[in-house]
Amino acid sequence: MLLKILMQLKSLHSIILLGILMGLFSSVAYATDEAVNEERPITDEEINAYMVRDYGPGCCLVGTLVGTAASFLLGCAAGIYVYEELDEEMSWVAWAVIWGVGTGVSALVSMKVGEDIDRNKAMELIEEERRTGVKPPRPKRKFLPGVLIGIGVAGAITLIFGAISEWG
Repeated sequence: MLLKILMQLKSLHSIILLGILMGLFSSVAYATDEAVNEERPITDEEINAYMVRDYGPGCCLVGTLVGTAASFLLGCAAGIYVYEELDEEMSWVAWAVIWGVGTGVSALVSMKVGEDIDRNKAMELIEEERRTGVKPPRPKRKFLPGVLIGIGVAGAITLIFGAISEWG
């Protein structure tokens, strides 16, 4: 279906714009809260003291992988369209631009999403401390190690299946 839509586009600019939008929408949508409390505003120093940078790099890694895959497929479709309809020599340029921009935009947007999650978790800890008067324990990293383990397991399974298919 996506290929049919791309085949109807008549402009390379529309294809590049579609690649950028695909990179944006391949990342997670999010909403942020303001660091404001009725009694006393939460300062950046407090947030930095409580923040564990866990979701920022983890979301960036996942978003980059998802964005790379999505923009690679979109870039291939656009490259085929450009090859068949416009200019054979420019097809690789369309593919490379869409793949690169899609991957970069996905990485930046997903890193921002993760940083906002980390920031919101730190604000929750600060508000809990202000409510109870007791400093809560600093949270441990959970998301990033899980992401790294998942990528390692997926890579190992891919290597195993690749070796099996090569020998079998």
